[in-house]
Amino acid sequence: MNSQQAQYILTIAEERSISRAAQKLFVTQSSLSQSVKHIERQLGVTLFDRSVSPIALTAAGKIYVDYAKQFQALETELENALADCAAIRKGTLKIGASPFRIHCMLAQSVAEFHREYAGIDMTLRGGVWNDLQEALQKNELDLVIGTGSCDAVRIQSEPLSDERLYLAAAPGHPLLSSCKATVLSANDIRHPDWKLMTAQCITWEEIAAEQILVPQDPEFGRSLLYGIWGNDADNAQIMRVDSLETAFSFVMGGMGLALLPDSLIRFGNYQQHPVYFPLPEETAVRSIQLFTRKNAYHSHASAAYAKCLRRLVDLGTWCPHE
Repeated sequence: MNSQQAQYILTIAEERSISRAAQKLFVTQSSLSQSVKHIERQLGVTLFDRSVSPIALTAAGKIYVDYAKQFQALETELENALADCAAIRKGTLKIGASPFRIHCMLAQSVAEFHREYAGIDMTLRGGVWNDLQEALQKNELDLVIGTGSCDAVRIQSEPLSDERLYLAAAPGHPLLSSCKATVLSANDIRHPDWKLMTAQCITWEEIAAEQILVPQDPEFGRSLLYGIWGNDADNAQIMRVDSLETAFSFVMGGMGLALLPDSLIRFGNYQQHPVYFPLPEETAVRSIQLFTRKNAYHSHASAAYAKCLRRLVDLGTWCPHE
């Protein structure tokens, strides 16, 4: 069976007339009749009962029509799949995220996508949230991954995964002996058990006199303090730093405390860690989102990457294994 043969038999079966089918197919009646006889000879069966008017399918003809319809459906599906594939075998894909997310969280999804669409020219752009949001609105980026608030009129988002914040302090910090909160290690957070589930959270009163390191990026900025401690954060002793990674290293150096996400703790590739204090779940858990432009054309490449990313998130494999 080929495409032309399937179309000939299906059209005759639909029209119940070789002459009308010939008109519809833009062929002569004699050539169509010859084609049907040739198909029947190849198969060794009769497809149409020509002794009745209008002509009707034989039992073999009904079987042939059923398979011809399946054949056409598969052929259409194949053409669509190849068309989509061809459309995204070449092109560009521009993804934005904070530097630490690019370095520590996107490698798995980028590698998976690249294996399937090696011809796509991928660009990963690290930056602070406000710059990334502006670049997305200007069509300089196709997708942005992060937790920042967005312009809901121009940008839409969908949740990918939850992220929890912890308060980090240098090993040996006086808080370890003076506060009542549970002290957690990186392994406690990476491999949660009963200790993490029953951990006592640190309070503002216990850290009010401490210096807090706050990255310039709004995604990890001062708004997090207000989200967790409300107006008490007005009195916080703030030291501005350029990035989340700098906050991490300054904490390790004993220069202050910092709010660090568990994604950095889990996937940051650090050999040594601060100690961590839990924060209330209702204020410390936020959603990592996939941001795209609203009411805009999305390339096949960006749609394919988003699909790949969602699948890996669902499987729990979008980040490196711990």
